[in-house]
Amino acid sequence: MRSMSFRYCLVLCSVFLASCASQQVTVQPVEVSVERQAVSVDQPDESDVLYRILVGEMAGRLGALDTASGAYADAAFETNDPQVAARATHIALYGRQYDQALRAAKRWESLSPDNQEVRQILATLNARLGNIDESVAYFQGLIEETEGHSGGGFALAGSLLAQEIPPQNALAVMERLVADQPDNFTAQYTYAALAYKFKDYPRALNAATRALEILPDEHQARLLRNQAWMELGESDRALDDVALMIQARPDDTDLRLAYAQMLVKAKRYEGARKQFEYVASKQPENADLLYTLGLLNIEIQHYDDATTYLQRVLKLGKHVVDSSFYLGRIAENRGLYQDAIGWYIRVSEGQYVIEAQLRIAVMLAKLGHMDKAREHLARMRLELDNAEQQIDLFLMEGSLLEEAKAYDDGLRLYNRALDNYPGHIDLIYARAMLYEKMDRIDLMEKDLRQILDQDPGNATALNALGYTLADRTDRYQEALQYIQMALKERPNDPAVIDSMGWVQFRLGNLDAAERYLRKANALLDDDEIASHLGEVMWVRGNRQEALDLLQEALKKFPESQKLKGLIRRIDQ
Repeated sequence: MRSMSFRYCLVLCSVFLASCASQQVTVQPVEVSVERQAVSVDQPDESDVLYRILVGEMAGRLGALDTASGAYADAAFETNDPQVAARATHIALYGRQYDQALRAAKRWESLSPDNQEVRQILATLNARLGNIDESVAYFQGLIEETEGHSGGGFALAGSLLAQEIPPQNALAVMERLVADQPDNFTAQYTYAALAYKFKDYPRALNAATRALEILPDEHQARLLRNQAWMELGESDRALDDVALMIQARPDDTDLRLAYAQMLVKAKRYEGARKQFEYVASKQPENADLLYTLGLLNIEIQHYDDATTYLQRVLKLGKHVVDSSFYLGRIAENRGLYQDAIGWYIRVSEGQYVIEAQLRIAVMLAKLGHMDKAREHLARMRLELDNAEQQIDLFLMEGSLLEEAKAYDDGLRLYNRALDNYPGHIDLIYARAMLYEKMDRIDLMEKDLRQILDQDPGNATALNALGYTLADRTDRYQEALQYIQMALKERPNDPAVIDSMGWVQFRLGNLDAAERYLRKANALLDDDEIASHLGEVMWVRGNRQEALDLLQEALKKFPESQKLKGLIRRIDQ
C-alpha cells in the first residue's frame, strides 16, 4: 500500500510597550523619580546614579534590554534606594537575564529585607537557576510567614513554582518542602497538583493518595487522584470513582465538567455529552460550554445537535469565526457544498482562515467548478509569500485535478511547481503518484529514485516504489528489498506492513502474507488493506471468511471499487 504524504491543509521588546504583554515574565512598573532629591546615595556626587537611571530608562524605551538592565544594575549598587534595585530586578526578569536579576534582587533584599515580593522573586529565581538549597530556604521563610493565611504558604509556593521553572527544579524544591510535612494536607495536595501539572503522574498519584489519608473526604484531592489514574492507564477505576463522587455531589458543575473531560480523554463521547448537556442546562448562556458541545457532537457525527449548539454560540456573539468554520465542515460532511462555502467565507481571521479558503476551493471542485477552484487557489498563492504554503497550495490543486481524473492538467501543474521549486520532495512524490495513475510506471520509478537519491531512508518513497514493483511488475525480489528497508524505518506503519503482506503474496508465501495483512488490517480500517487480505484468504480457500470480511469492509467504504470488484469475483 502506498502511504500518501500530501499536506492538504495548512496550519499556519520593549519594556514599556503594551504589545509585549504576551511575554510570560512581565515587569511591574515601579515609580522611580529621576529628580536629584528623590534618590538617596552614599557618595556626594549623585550625577553618576542619575545618569545611569536615565540611560536605563531610555535604553528600555528603545528595546535595548541588555543596556537597560546593566545600567539599572550599576545604579542599584550605587544608591540605597530600594526602588532602583526593584526596577533593576524587574527589567532583568523581563529580559530573561536571570543571573543579572538574581544579583539585583539580592541588592534589593539587602535594602528592603522585609519586602515579601523580593523574597518571592528570590525563591523562584533560585529554583529557575537550579539553586535548590537557596530556593528551599526562601520558600520555607515564606511558608512560615503565610501558613496561617487563606490558602496557606504551601499553596503560595505551589503557585510560584508552577510559573516558568524547569519541572525537575520545581519538583525538587517542593519535595524538600513537604519532606517534613507528612500530615499537612495542603502540603501534600499542592505537591500532587504541581507534579500533575508537570506530567509526573506517579508522583502526583502518591502525593494525592497521601493527602486523602489525611482528609479522606476532600473531593479536590480525590478528583486529582482519579485524574492521575487516568493518565496512568487506569481509566475504568478513575471514571467509576468520579461517577460515585457525582452521586454524592450531583449539583457540582465543576466536578461534572472534570468528569466530562475525563470521558472525552477515554473517548467515551456519549457519556461526556450527557455531562456537558447537564451543565449547559444550568448555564444556558455559557458560550464556551455550548461551543464544546458543538465540537463534541461533530466528533460523534450528531450533526443536527452540533448545528444547534454552534448556532446558539453565534447568537451569543462568541467564537463566531471558529463556529462558522465548523458549521462549514458540517455542511460539507452532509454534501451541502454551496452552504459550506457560505460558512467558510465568514472565516476571515484566526487559526482556520487558510484552511477555510482551501475548503472553498474543494467545494467549488465538488460542485463541478474546477476552473473557479483553480483560480481561487492561484489567487491564494499570489497572496501568500511563504514558500511551503505555496507548495501546499500546488499539492492541493494537484489532488483536486487527480480526483477529477484531469491527469494531463495535473502533470502540467506539478511540472510548473517543480520549475519554481526544483527538487522539492513532496512535489516530486506527488508527480510520481500521478504517473502511476497515468500508467507511466517508468516515470514514476524515476521520480521515486530521485527522492531516494536525496534521502535514501525516505520510508514513504521506499514503500511506494516497493509496492508498485510488487503490484505492477514481476520484479518481486527487488520490491521486497525496498519494502524491507521501509519496514525497518517504520515497523508499525500499517501501509508498509500491508505492502510487505502484498509482496509476500506475490512471492507465493501465503502464510507470511496473511500474517502481515491481518496485522495491517487490525491497525487500520482501509479498503485497500481489506481487499488484499480478502484476496489472500480467498486464494487460500477460505472463501466464506473472505467474503464476510470484504462485505463488512464495504459497509465502511461503500464507494470502494476495489472491494466491489473483488466481491464480484469471489461471489461468482
